[in-house]
This record gives sequence, structure tokens and C-alpha cells, in this order.
Amino acid sequence: MRLAVGLTAKPLVRIALMVISILSIEGTIPAYVIYLTYTYGGTGWWLWLPGTTVTIAAIVLVLPWCQFLPYFARPTVLLAMIVAAGHARGLVSACACAAFLLAAYALIRSWLNRSSLRHEAIEISPPFASGVYFVAQGGGSSEVNHHFPVECQRFALDILRLNWLTMRAWGFFPRQLGRYAIYGTQVLCPVAGVVTAVVDGLPDMDPLVQQDADHIAGNHIVIRCAARTDTFLGLAHLLAGSLQVREGDAVSAGQLLARVGNSGNTTEPHLHIHAKTGGTPDSMLDGEGVPLRIRGRFLMRNDLFRGLSRREVC
Repeated sequence: MRLAVGLTAKPLVRIALMVISILSIEGTIPAYVIYLTYTYGGTGWWLWLPGTTVTIAAIVLVLPWCQFLPYFARPTVLLAMIVAAGHARGLVSACACAAFLLAAYALIRSWLNRSSLRHEAIEISPPFASGVYFVAQGGGSSEVNHHFPVECQRFALDILRLNWLTMRAWGFFPRQLGRYAIYGTQVLCPVAGVVTAVVDGLPDMDPLVQQDADHIAGNHIVIRCAARTDTFLGLAHLLAGSLQVREGDAVSAGQLLARVGNSGNTTEPHLHIHAKTGGTPDSMLDGEGVPLRIRGRFLMRNDLFRGLSRREVC
């Protein structure tokens, strides 16, 4: 049951459980491993160091950072692990820890994105100007991308913006939309093409409490890509009244399309973007997903990228 004002008991319990579980995994487990490394690393470090570094690398890669902790906590955990290993056995241990971390990171990342290698990706430009942006959901497996089981959204990205404290919002799940760093941010066209669908006029949802299951994409735009005419790019959860294009308009990369809102089936403001082939030109919810590359990178959960510079926008 939902109420028009205030949180019901069920959402409160859900928030509490999410906070406890993620903070315990992202904070307590790395802290304990670092403590063991610091305290007991002098004996048999070469036996347990690979396992602990793989554990830390997996935690840093797979779990969604910026949900409750600042993004800078992520490299801090890795640096603390290396420093603790150095305390245990000196420079050799620290270098071994750093090498294990890099290798574990590369191997786990490659495994998580294994399915993307079987598809030809489409190159797009960053859909924002300036700022630092964070991939909350993305990648080539269900471990890091909850869209992956849905064929048309298999390689979708959910993108948030970071504030100066490297957090996505002021608070865990603030009710005020303006407290989310990305809310109201201008969305720029990522590709040249022709607009095949525009939906506008749907209201923003109350973060975490409301989701519009009848209009999953909310206010959204679909574009047929000029470079690959069999491919369509969709951008969803836009702010009502901010859309600047109409169906049939020709658009170019960097052109202003809309602003980020919280419409549709969403728990908080973010930009959802995915590409597809097949299906109908006016829908985001059919066809087969296509991998995206931004500045040559296939992005996955926890990756960062910068928006376009002033020179790139002009």
C-alpha cells in the first residue's frame, strides 16, 4: 500500500535493509580483510593474498558504489589494501598486492562483459555536457546490469551524476527530486539520426515510493541512427515539458534533446539509455539489444565518464 504523503512501513523496512546490507558488504568486509592483511600478513602472505585481492576486486567491481557511500571510498579501499599488505611484508608484498588487484580486476571485468564481445557495438557521444557521471547499471551480464535478462535492454545503461562529494544525491533516498545531482541536467543527443518516437507529459514519480508500471519508459525519445539505419537509440525517464524535438525531426550529436526527470518505472532520477535492432521504430521495449561505447569504452557498473567539454558541444 502507498500513501500520498509519507513513507509506509514496507518502504521504510526495505530502505533500512538495503542500507545495512550494502554498507556491511562495502564497508565491513573490506575493512576486516584489510585488518587481517595489516595484522597477520607476515605469515604465509603468498597463500592468502591472491584470494583476498580477488575478493576485494569483486566487491569493488560488482557492488553498486555511490548508493550510500561516496565514490572516493572505492579507490580508498584498494589503496588501503595495498598499504596494509606493504605493512605486512614491505614493498614486495605491496607490489604483489597491487599486481593481484590489477589482474583480478581485469579478469573479473572481462568475465562480466563476456557477452558484449559477441555483438557489434555502436559508438555514441556522452549524452551530457560537463560534469562527472556514474554508471549505476550497465555491462554484459546480470551480475552488474539488471536489464540484461530483457533482450531489448541487454546492454542498457542507467546513468547518475556525481556531486562535488562524489555522491549521487544529498542523502540516501531523499524525497526531494532536486537533491539528486542529475535531476534537471540537460540531455544531449548522442548520435545523428531521425527521431522516430516522442512521449511527453508524464509526471515525475516520488523517489522509491512510486513507479509508473503503465508507462515503463516514462517521457522518452527514440532515434533511428544515421550511421546504422537498422539501429534505434532510446533515452528514457525525461522531465515532462523539457523535450525539444518531435517525431520526424533530424537531429545531430550534441543537440539539446530534453532534461533528466523521474518519469516512468524508476526509483530515482537517472537517464536510461539503450540501443536495439529490430522491433518497431516507435518503441523502446522490443527488438534485440546492442552494446554501446562512449568514447571507445564499453561501460559497466561503477564506471565513470565525463560529459562533453564546451569545445566539444560547440
